[in-house]
Amino acid sequence: WEYDLGYIHTIDSDEISDIIENTFRDTVSDISEFVKTYNLLVKLFVVLNIDPEQTPAVGFKPSFVKILGDLYAEIDMDIYVIKS
Repeated sequence: WEYDLGYIHTIDSDEISDIIENTFRDTVSDISEFVKTYNLLVKLFVVLNIDPEQTPAVGFKPSFVKILGDLYAEIDMDIYVIKS
């Protein structure tokens, strides 16, 4: 199963984590139970395309980290510097 947010043009990691949080908040316990029952892996893939002149800070709020923890999720982050 895969869920894709598509491309989001922002340098604010909180904006992205808010979208993910709002999307899954009400289903975290169901997904977590499914993951445990079937011994599955939850992985969040984040791809950042950044301009060398606008290097963003990447951070996550405790509520987002809690959701990831409740899902036993891993984060895989790829960062690419795109020259304009």
